Amino acid sequence: MEKDIVIINPRSNIALCTLWSKKEKILEHLGESTKLINIAGTLYTAYGVNYVFQTLGEHPEIDTLVIYGSDRSTSGKALIKAFKNPRTLLISKRHARIIAESVKLIDLRESYEKRDIRALKKILENNFSPKEKLKRKRLCIEVRESGVSSFPLPLSGFLICDSSPFRAWVKILKQILTFGFEKPSEYKEPQLELLNVCISIPFYGKRYELEEEFFEWIKKEDFERHVKDLLSPEKPEDVEYTYGCRLFSHGIAGNQIERMINYLAKKPYSRRCISVVIDPRSDFSSKFPPCIGVVQGVISGDYYTHTVYLRSNDMFRGWPVNIYGQIKIAEFIVNKINELAGTEYKLGSVNTVSFSAHIYRHDWRFAKEVIEKYAEKLHEFFADPRGNFLLMQKENRLVIEHRTPSHELVSRKEFSSLEQAYSWLKEINLLHEHALYLGKEIGRAFEKIKRHEKYEQDKA
Repeated sequence: MEKDIVIINPRSNIALCTLWSKKEKILEHLGESTKLINIAGTLYTAYGVNYVFQTLGEHPEIDTLVIYGSDRSTSGKALIKAFKNPRTLLISKRHARIIAESVKLIDLRESYEKRDIRALKKILENNFSPKEKLKRKRLCIEVRESGVSSFPLPLSGFLICDSSPFRAWVKILKQILTFGFEKPSEYKEPQLELLNVCISIPFYGKRYELEEEFFEWIKKEDFERHVKDLLSPEKPEDVEYTYGCRLFSHGIAGNQIERMINYLAKKPYSRRCISVVIDPRSDFSSKFPPCIGVVQGVISGDYYTHTVYLRSNDMFRGWPVNIYGQIKIAEFIVNKINELAGTEYKLGSVNTVSFSAHIYRHDWRFAKEVIEKYAEKLHEFFADPRGNFLLMQKENRLVIEHRTPSHELVSRKEFSSLEQAYSWLKEINLLHEHALYLGKEIGRAFEKIKRHEKYEQDKA
C-alpha cells in the first residue's frame, strides 16, 4: 500500500494525521508551526490504521500523534479504537502494544470542525520535545493480509441485465463469489448469499433458444422436465406439489394462468394479473416449501413483461432452469392472449427477483470453473436497452444526445467541463458497463477540446 505521507522535520517527535483532509492545506495554514512536525499524512480508511502503526514503528523518534482533519469515513474513530485495543490490527500484537504504549494520541477532530488552527498550533508547541534518547527501538512491522472467506456484510440490491441467460448466469456467479456472505442453511451446508438480486433478460420480440453451454453443468433433461412440469396442471402422486399444479390448478385460487390470460386480453393495461404459488395451508409447515412465490405479468405498448419472485434461489443449479421455465410460460401466456384477443403482442423481458440468491459450498468450485472458462462473457458487448449516447463538440463545449435504441431523441445537453458531464452521468441509471464506457469517452472528448483550445491559443 502506498502511503500518503510527507517528512518535514526528522528531529521532531510529533506526527500529524489529517484523515480525509488534504495535508497540504492544513500545513499551509500552520505556517511556521509546520517545522514542529516530523511526519504529516492522510488516513482515508480504517484499514490504513495498520500502516499508521507501521510508520510509527519505522520512526522511533515520534512519541506524539495528533489527529486533526475531517473524519468522513470514521478512520479517525478507528485509529483511536486501535490505540485502546491494538489487538484488532493486522500486525504483530507485541509491536502494536509497544506503539500504543509509547505514543501519546491527541484527538483534535472537533477543533478541525471548528476550523480552529490555533488549537493545533498550541498542541504542537506544547508537545514539541526532540529527544536525544529514543523511547523505543525501531520496529520493522509487517502488515499481514490474510484475506476473507466471504464478504463481511450481507449485501442487498443487485441488477444484471443481459439478452443472454447464459451470460447473465456467468455474471451472477461472479457477483456471488465476490460479494456473497457466507452463512449456514437449513440443509446443514454453508452457502454464499446475496439478497434481492434482479436479473432481467430483454427479448423485445426475439425468440430464445436454450444455450448449449449450460449442459456442461446442468443436464438438458432437467430443463425439459422443468418446463413440462411448469406447463402441466397434473401432479404426480409421489410429489407434494409442482409449480404447474399450483399455477394451473391451485387448491385455493384455481387456474391462475388462465385468469391472467383472460384478464390481460380484456384489460391489457392492468397491473392486477398475478399468480401465487404459495399455499399457506401446507407450505408454512412444509420442510420443502416452494422457492417461487409469485408470478406477475403486464402489457406495456406492444410487449408483455413477465416477472417471478423467488424467496430462495440456488443460482448455480436452480436459476438456469428457473429462467428457462419462466421464458416458456411467458411465451405461452403471450401467445394465448394473442389468440384470444386477436392481438400481436410480443415478449418483452423475463425477470427474476431472487430474495436469497445463493450458491451452496459443494458448487463453489464448479462456479469458479464456469467463470474461468467463460471469463470473456463478462466483457462481451450487450446493447443497453436504455439507449445510446452521441457525443459532439460545439466550440469549447461538449454536446451529449441521449437516443433510444431506435434512435429517437430523449434529451440533449451541453457541458462546459468534465465535472459537469460526470455529475450528469451519475444521475443517469445506465447499466454499469455502459456508464463506465460512456465516462471514458466523455473524458476523451474533453481532452480533445483542451487540445483544440491550446492549439487556438498558440495560433493566436
